[in-house]
Amino acid sequence: MSLTFPPAPSPRTVRAARRDGYGRLGELLRWHESCQAGDDLAEPAGVRLLIGETGPEWSLAALPDDVRAVRWATEAAGIGAFEFGRGVVDEQVDSGAGLLLLADSPHALSAATAAIAAIVDIEPVAAVGWGNPGEERRWVEEVTAVRDERHRLYGAARAPERLVDLVAKEIAATAGFCLQAALRRTPVLLDGEVSAAGALLAQRLASGTSAWWHAAHRTNLPAHEKGLARLGLAPTLALDLAGGGLGPLLAFEALRTAIRAAN
Repeated sequence: MSLTFPPAPSPRTVRAARRDGYGRLGELLRWHESCQAGDDLAEPAGVRLLIGETGPEWSLAALPDDVRAVRWATEAAGIGAFEFGRGVVDEQVDSGAGLLLLADSPHALSAATAAIAAIVDIEPVAAVGWGNPGEERRWVEEVTAVRDERHRLYGAARAPERLVDLVAKEIAATAGFCLQAALRRTPVLLDGEVSAAGALLAQRLASGTSAWWHAAHRTNLPAHEKGLARLGLAPTLALDLAGGGLGPLLAFEALRTAIRAAN
């Protein structure tokens, strides 16, 4: 199957409003406003949290009343998982979704770290970092896993169609989420490494897609920071959270509060 897509539509141009004291929330506000169809700075409607079957339960426990959790699962891999992800987004947008929050699967962390390392061309230790004192054995195991997976993916790093077929299914599905959301003019708050890896793939498949995404937060892994830098995205929050959905949920609440203050 050939993965050929048109450029993503461009969000509308928003004049940079002066909002003293808003810090990074000012960038989040401008991004949100650019993704809206109307001129008024309105709160997001139809917010969905896309969370895999292995996603942490605490993400669901932290859901605001007006955010709907969408559990997803697929046995497909590669392009099948990618197309599955696109289908999930189509279904949600057709049912009224106006903002998508991604919740990374913790089981795909090492695979996503390796995928980022392959795409942005950094070494395993530079992707994982140096770890914490007393966790040397765990650190060695993680670096080894990332090294082996990076080696498997590296030859396809410049060929996104091949890479979609090689990455973990969670990453392929996330690439489908990110790409289709951009094509459907639907903004996305990214989570951690899995989100970044999927977004990097989607960006290579269709130009202009990253304008529809915003980095909710930054994790404590160097690979995540490197991946966001390659995407040209600055995180709103820097709390060293792991993936799992909490970062996008907090960024959504910060966005909503900032909108109310701005209005």
